[in-house]
Amino acid sequence: MSDADFLKNPYFKNPERAPYELGHLLMKLPANLGMAPVVDDAHMQMAAAVEDHASDAFRSVLNGLEAVGQLMEIAGVNGDEGVSPHTLLCLGELVRHLAVEGQFLRETADRMAIASNSYRQDQLQRMKGGRDVR
Repeated sequence: MSDADFLKNPYFKNPERAPYELGHLLMKLPANLGMAPVVDDAHMQMAAAVEDHASDAFRSVLNGLEAVGQLMEIAGVNGDEGVSPHTLLCLGELVRHLAVEGQFLRETADRMAIASNSYRQDQLQRMKGGRDVR
């Protein structure tokens, strides 16, 4: 599959809903993706879409965490109104949860990139006649 085919990826939809799309794509992918000697093009397109969604979601998580941090800094120096301990607890749980999700998204994007690159290398080998396809 060429890079142009990946640009027209039918599995990369709704980038503004990356976490939702990511989960559904992960459920459709075979468990042995990246380890199987031959994988069909549809699975590789799904893997590429997972990689893109995970990267987009990871970026969103980090940008959101940065914005929450900035708001907390502003609230911390505002002498007029205090922030309740309950609110701080909820924000802490949110930030912790988003950080863990961010770690998962980064790991997922990395795994899909490895699988996609491995598949592309295998394809090049086969095109050059250097590999027996069963």
